Amino acid sequence: MAHSDSNANAAGISANLDTEVGRVVVESGLATRSEIEFCREAQKQSSDPNQRSLADLLVEHSFITINQAKRVKDILLTSTNPMPTAVSRVATLTRPVCR
Repeated sequence: MAHSDSNANAAGISANLDTEVGRVVVESGLATRSEIEFCREAQKQSSDPNQRSLADLLVEHSFITINQAKRVKDILLTSTNPMPTAVSRVATLTRPVCR
């Protein structure tokens, strides 16, 4: 039973993180709401119990880059209050990559 509870908690945390990722990505202009919804629908249709994250699907469908996904996740995971921090650091998501 504890294993089942831990899976439910992990799924809840993952869903919350996906919600925050989607919000930051849209607010920063990296993807549109329809692109987020497209990827969320792909998550729902998956038969794999270990679904990929929203960020992974956004990258897979070329809506955002892998570096943008990493930055969004890092911002959200290191912040105790994701909204102000994420919004104030959104400029780092769209900066040009120098090679």
